[in-house]
Amino acid sequence: DPKLQADADIVAVQKKDGKRQVVRTRDFAHTIVVADTAVVTGWDYRAVCEGTATLLQAIGTQGGKASLPKMTVKDWPYADYTGTMIDVARQWIPPDCIKFTIEACRFWKIRYVQIHFSDDHAYTFGSKIFPELGTKNLQISDGIVARCYTQEEMRDLEAYATGMAAGM
Repeated sequence: DPKLQADADIVAVQKKDGKRQVVRTRDFAHTIVVADTAVVTGWDYRAVCEGTATLLQAIGTQGGKASLPKMTVKDWPYADYTGTMIDVARQWIPPDCIKFTIEACRFWKIRYVQIHFSDDHAYTFGSKIFPELGTKNLQISDGIVARCYTQEEMRDLEAYATGMAAGM
């Protein structure tokens, strides 16, 4: 529902006159009404996904049964851009652990996960053109020497993150 608006300004970067500019907008809001059924309405698809994350957070369990409290919620992000960074250049992190981080970000409405692949200690993004990149990676703070992620691992992580963003 593109008519749904936040009650306060949201900081966003939008293209105006061919340039990206920081603007204040009231877009991106969502509402949740839980009565006999649960209905999430959002300004756009992403807003609906954030509303479903709120529903997941509200689920309670008691005696082995899940329940959802009756509620009416109107919510919106403070800023359009929210993100976190995973530093795999200083310490190798298994792809499954990166997937757990992506899941947590979906649950907490963090839209972007940046993976820091290189610095002065390591280069961890595997290259077919330069296969020697990453073969001289060092450890830092007595940690595990970072290794290069394979192209297949990167494609799998991208597909997983895309699925999470789509509300899987």
